[in-house]
Amino acid sequence: QERELEAELTATLEQIAGVGRVRVDLRFKSSGQKIWERKSRLNKRISEENNTVNREEDINEELVLARGREGNDTPILKEALSPEIQGIVIIATGASNYRIKELLTITAGTMLGLPAHKIIVVPGVLKEEGLQ
Repeated sequence: QERELEAELTATLEQIAGVGRVRVDLRFKSSGQKIWERKSRLNKRISEENNTVNREEDINEELVLARGREGNDTPILKEALSPEIQGIVIIATGASNYRIKELLTITAGTMLGLPAHKIIVVPGVLKEEGLQ
């Protein structure tokens, strides 16, 4: 998922006139996470022995399953959390131009929901094996 996000952002940034070739490196604070639907059962037991009341409680959690079209039981996805992005480095051949640098920062920030201080844009030189 992280590499797909980098590729998607790279493709979008390369569409901006004057940007040239782009390389994007994302730094993640946490990876994506899936939260599955669960049902909980609370079991309470009360017993009395020698004039002493004992209480016991335990909670059993189990995944909620749904039967698919092929008859397979699959867990129900409650929520999918995106990876948390810590920062981004953008290397672009056209980033020596201040306006291009600003457009890259604004576009990346808008797409990822990041403030500008978490985005670094630097000019790069195109070599045969890629951006350096």
